[in-house]
Order: sequence, then C-alpha cells, then structure tokens
Amino acid sequence: MADFLNGAAQVFTLATLIYMLAGSIAGIVAAAIPGFTVTMAIVLTLPLTFTMDPLQGISVMLSVYVGGYTGGLISAALLGIPGTPSSVATTFDAFPMARKGEPGRALSLGVWASFFGTVISTIVLIFAAPPLALFAVRLGPWEYFSLIVFALTIVASLVGASVVRGILAGLIGLAISTVGPDPMMGRPRFDFGFEMLQTGLPFLVVLIGIFAISQLVSEVEDASNVRSGNTLVTGAIEFHTWAVMKEVLMRPVNLVRSSIIGVLIGALPGAGGSIANLVAYDRAKRASKHPETFGEGEPDGIVASEAGNSATAGGGLIPLIGLGIPGSAVDAILMASLMVHGISVGPRLIIDHADLVYGMFIAMVVASFMMLVVAVCSCACSCASQRCRNG
Repeated sequence: MADFLNGAAQVFTLATLIYMLAGSIAGIVAAAIPGFTVTMAIVLTLPLTFTMDPLQGISVMLSVYVGGYTGGLISAALLGIPGTPSSVATTFDAFPMARKGEPGRALSLGVWASFFGTVISTIVLIFAAPPLALFAVRLGPWEYFSLIVFALTIVASLVGASVVRGILAGLIGLAISTVGPDPMMGRPRFDFGFEMLQTGLPFLVVLIGIFAISQLVSEVEDASNVRSGNTLVTGAIEFHTWAVMKEVLMRPVNLVRSSIIGVLIGALPGAGGSIANLVAYDRAKRASKHPETFGEGEPDGIVASEAGNSATAGGGLIPLIGLGIPGSAVDAILMASLMVHGISVGPRLIIDHADLVYGMFIAMVVASFMMLVVAVCSCACSCASQRCRNG
C-alpha cells in the first residue's frame, strides 16, 4: 500500500499532470495525421523526458501512447484514411457512418470504446501481469506461425461479395511483404536493383497508399460532386457524451471480448494494435446476428476495433514489466527510457521499484481520462466553430 500511495503521489503532481495533458494532445494530433505513427511520436517525446524524474517521464510517454491509439480514428472516420495501422478496421464502419451524416457519433463511439478498452486492459495488467507474461514468453515459432495463419484467415470474413477479389488482394499483400531483406538470412529479395527497395516497403506507406489513393480516386469518379465543392462528411461533428457512452456500455460482450483480445495480442512480443483491431473486428462480425451490416456504419465494428487496438497499450506492458521483454516498438522505447534513468528492466522490476510500477498503472488510467477530456473538448470546439461559420 505504501508503494501504491508513493506512486500516486508522484503522478498526481501539478507538473506531471500538465505534462501528461500536453502528451495526450500531442499523441492524438500526431496519430490523426496519416503517416505519423504512434512510434514516431514516442521517439520525439523521449529526449524531452531525460531531465524529468523516471515516473514523470514514463507517465508523459504513456499519455502520448494512449492518445496515439485514439487519434488514429479521427482521420479514419472523417477521411476514410487510417491515421495509424491500428485504425485500419475502424475505417470500415466509422467512415460510412460519418458519410451518412453522423460523424460525431462515429467519433464518440471510437473515443468511448478506446477509453473503456484502455481501462479494461489496465485492470487486467494489474491483476494478471505475472501469469500472462510467463504465458507469452513460452510461445515459440509454431505458436507465432499459427497466429499469422489465423490472421490470414480473417481475409475470408472481409472479402465481401467477391471471394476472388478478396483472395487476390490477400495475395498482392503477401507479395508486397516479400520485398526487402529476408528476415531470417538477411538476403535481399525482389529489390530489382533499386536502392530504395532494399529495405522493403514500409507497412504504413503501403497502407496510406491503398486507402488514400483509392479514396481520392473514388471521389474523382463523381466529377459533378467534386466541382460542386460538397464535403465528404456532412452533419455536425458533435460529441454525444452520455448517449454514446450508454450505447457502448449496452454492448458489454463485444467491448470486453475485444479488450481481452487486445490485451492477449498486445502481450505477445512483436504483435500489436495493427493485428488486434482486425482480429477484434473479425470476432465481432462473426458473433453478430447481422454480419451483413458490417462495413455500412455498424456501431459494433467501431467499438470492436477501437477497444481492441487501445487495449494493446496495457497488454504490451505485461511482458515489459514481468520479464523485461518489450511487446512492441513503443514498449522498447519505454524500456530505453527507464534504462536511461538507471533502472534495470526485468523480472525484479516490480520488486525493486514497486512504486514506479504502481505509478505506471495509475498513469495509464489518468492518461485514458485525459484522452477522453481532450477528445470531448476538441469536438466541442469543432462544433462551436462550425456553428459560427454557419451564422
């Protein structure tokens, strides 16, 4: 109890809370920009934390982390372009809902789902970090191979009406992933003598190209609509606070299931939100009584995707705290930040620095509340400015 109170006292200082608020805003803004990933935002934040206390610096980076997983849904809902790889599945239903005149509802569903997903993952992190960390470290090549095969089977549930087109798209994706060095032997593959292809095709670049270019081309097809200057998304961007919160909580099975999927996948070293949001979306679609509505603005699809990807934030800390093994690139940066301050990361972390670990748990919850407040205030300001422009 003394360590918990000591960690809380360090987090709930005015300076730390102000820095965390700035981190939440930075994470949301960075992730909302297509091409600017959460990892890049964390890397830019790292040097700023060198002069801070260890827990204060980690708290700021966790705020950027949590805010980043939520910010990706803004461009996914309003532009049809995922801001981060973890928001791919959010695009499937958030953008159609926004185009139907409900952009505020789409954003509200995503924000509330992200908030509850982060809180649920933190609760699981507190009570289940040691056993889940031991489970994750026992996974070998066969288990990871099975996970990848399972991820590929999700293509079958996302193909829509044409199975052939879905299979072709999957094969094209596999072909693109073979460009670059062999991950086992390091030998170059399919670079065709071009130096820029020797490092492979970055996943985010391919992602933005697929979604952004296709979205632009589909809009240009309707030349009369383009000349008229009509907006892609109609309706007020208004945050529906209590009504949408109730709507999310009325889907407890989907919310908890997607969060648990995010925690489990986040606890696997090397996995992350880009896998969790698709797996959670797939499970929600399979469990739905009306799977045909997915892709047309289905609320369950938004809740599943955002709860799944946000829950990986807490899940990724499980192997980091329990074993000193980062679950993702962001967790590796968090580990580097601790090591800069002279803190050894490993199985004895929770024993030797219990106040720091408990402070990280508290910072996760505080960061999720700050993310919610920032999202509500930003949507309120956007709605007010929209009303001013309309007279």
